[in-house]
Amino acid sequence: LASVNDEAAKEKFPAGWKTLKPYLRVVPQPKI
Repeated sequence: LASVNDEAAKEKFPAGWKTLKPYLRVVPQPKI
């Protein structure tokens, strides 16, 4: 199970993410 649910992920990663598996999300690289 994911330790961060979708609701918490929406707050932490407002740019969104791509779900590869129910337990694996890919987020964009941070801008430096």
